[in-house]
Amino acid sequence: MKVRVSAPAVLISALVLILVLSALINNRMSSGLIGSVEESRFQLMRAIVVNGMAETESKALARAELVASLPAIQELLRAGQREELQDETALMFEGQQNRFGVAQAQFFVPPSTSFLRLNDPAKFGDDVSSFRPMIVECFKDHLSLKGVSISRAGPGIFGVAPVRDGAGEIGVIEFGLDFAPLLDGLKAQYGFDVALFIEEQPLRATATNMPGDVLTDENRVGKYIRVHTTHLERMRQLVTDRDLSGGGEQKYVREAGGLPYGVLVIPVRNYAGKELGVIAIAGDFAGSRAASSETVAWQGLITLFGIVLCVGIILVVIRGMVLRPLREVSEKLQALANGDHAAKIEGADEMTEELQELAAAHETLRTKAAGNAEAAAPEQT
Repeated sequence: MKVRVSAPAVLISALVLILVLSALINNRMSSGLIGSVEESRFQLMRAIVVNGMAETESKALARAELVASLPAIQELLRAGQREELQDETALMFEGQQNRFGVAQAQFFVPPSTSFLRLNDPAKFGDDVSSFRPMIVECFKDHLSLKGVSISRAGPGIFGVAPVRDGAGEIGVIEFGLDFAPLLDGLKAQYGFDVALFIEEQPLRATATNMPGDVLTDENRVGKYIRVHTTHLERMRQLVTDRDLSGGGEQKYVREAGGLPYGVLVIPVRNYAGKELGVIAIAGDFAGSRAASSETVAWQGLITLFGIVLCVGIILVVIRGMVLRPLREVSEKLQALANGDHAAKIEGADEMTEELQELAAAHETLRTKAAGNAEAAAPEQT
């Protein structure tokens, strides 16, 4: 085994191993930081949807409770004057519909009978107890409720309030806000694409007045119907039936149009906690993923540069400070062993202390050998 081969090989191998391990650790740490950034974005997306839903529910309930508290409304509903009640509320409903996205408003009388639909006045008198549990519970407990529900006109975010006067309970009023303004508003305000999916079976069974262009094969995704989306083609690539079949909240990253998107799937439940569908929200993750790729590339370049630089330094140091002087000493010792007493070690002062000591020992041996040779010469003559 030769030092000039084995020593650099051992040092270089150890160095490469250390630098590669350091790069892997740094990459792991960077990936963790980028993962934390993306997790924060997922949390932001979730908060946006949840808070938006909660705010819309509160708006629907506030409208219902306000109208329920009006004496004129109480009087007309108790008297059963449908046309007069419609005249009293039509202008109010039209303003709410045009300005605030109120899609549905309806009065009910016991036990759970539709008395007046302001969004469809021609249809009334049907018993909703079989498909509107929120109305049934409001009649039962005489308490206001809010949440997602499916009505004849489709899914909406509802607020339901009992109507009562001094004589007691009269009926129930509900206000329903459509999902479309909410989802479009989230897109406009935050830049996230959003899609609402409702289970097809209860939707078809209940939403008999829903527009026909929604309940189509094109909008079917597994057991769900895509009711509304802010970007059809993009969300079609990002959310498939397999993604919706897992149940519960899910998050993942997927490409669409050549860009990575973080997708969060959130269950949509009614006031009682029963799942009716899901909302999928997607955000552009190109920035964080580009940062991750750049970090990996820079770490690779820095590691490669460090390996080349350190290998060069190792070779220069070992060859220049150890191997070359050691070879010089070795050659002179070999010459001394062969009887050459004149050969001195050149540049001994520039060697390391250890080699200087060895060179000094060589010089002592050479001097003694030369003296012995001169003393022996007269005797031979």
